[in-house]
Amino acid sequence: MLRTLHISNFKCFNDQSIGFAPVTVLVGANGAGKSSVVQSLLIARQTLESAAKHEDVLEVELNGAYELQLGNAASIFTNQAQPLIRLTMTDEKQLKTNFEFTFDGHKETHILQATLSTQDKNHVPLAGSFRYLHAERFGPRKSLNMAPSSRIDVGCQGEYVSHAIFLADRSKRTIHNQLILAKQSTQFSHHVESWMQFLFPDLQLSYQTLHDQNLVQTLYSNSILDQLYTSPTNTGFGISYTLPVVVAGLLLSTEDSPTLLVENPEAHLHPLGQSRMGRFLAALSTAGIQVIVETHSEHVVNGMRIFMAGTDQHDDFSIQFFAKSPKGVTVETLKLLQNGELSHWPIGFFDQEQEDLKELLQIKRNRNKIKREENRE
Repeated sequence: MLRTLHISNFKCFNDQSIGFAPVTVLVGANGAGKSSVVQSLLIARQTLESAAKHEDVLEVELNGAYELQLGNAASIFTNQAQPLIRLTMTDEKQLKTNFEFTFDGHKETHILQATLSTQDKNHVPLAGSFRYLHAERFGPRKSLNMAPSSRIDVGCQGEYVSHAIFLADRSKRTIHNQLILAKQSTQFSHHVESWMQFLFPDLQLSYQTLHDQNLVQTLYSNSILDQLYTSPTNTGFGISYTLPVVVAGLLLSTEDSPTLLVENPEAHLHPLGQSRMGRFLAALSTAGIQVIVETHSEHVVNGMRIFMAGTDQHDDFSIQFFAKSPKGVTVETLKLLQNGELSHWPIGFFDQEQEDLKELLQIKRNRNKIKREENRE
């Protein structure tokens, strides 16, 4: 399990260490480095995948793989005069895995050459089962393509989620006991439906395969409205954006050394759904999944806080708060206390609601003052 990531000479990070827990949330201002951390994890994962194939030359694609769009190699080095990126990952046993990335010197190249060294090849963070969901996921589609490989996966944008549900049912995939909501459920798709109902009360789902077209169609219904099953194009973006997160998490729950990396799980969700999404993501940790989330939603964070404090797992939760300063990017760790409160509340951390309410209160005071003056006249 990843405990520390040290980044040198990558994008906005000259020399920065970031802590991780079983459940880690990356929050902060736009452009403060959250996405850069996610991208560094993805290029590390690419390197591990290349090494697992016993390739002689370890290469990392900056554009395409894992939906990365980093441009040319020369543009991602903090110090352009020293084109060497270093990443060091430390696990729970303090064992280190080191990565170094260089490029061939041509400004237009989009490939990095990597070297990898580890203290123990059996203890390498991110080397186990890994799933990543991009912030820009597939919206409502009448049907989705079947996956090109035999591995049951949802795709980085949820593009294979319908096929993943079908394959999981066909192979009789189970989920971790800690994540079973409905005891009578036996099929994987039933467990998915139970968690989707937690997020979207009264939602029902079904699917059908279109083998002659290599497509799978997911259909939805609302038990309260007593509607027939209908296409995702009639339900909006929230359900389509959420389904891959649920399916990916449940698939990982019975896999080895699992890690789930999710960007913006709150997208297109009502605040209730955002809070419950936070609880779902936190619940995945009970199945041994390391969960790393980049979010702008205080509702997601609060949902996680409620679950982790309520199950007495407050030590397994951390928030990494990214902020900009005249000296560059700063990263501050916020810990969860036993009662669900945070260790501290830095300036700029989800305080916009308070600032807006202060401004509204001042408007009200100004209006009342004008009215009093008019009455005196």
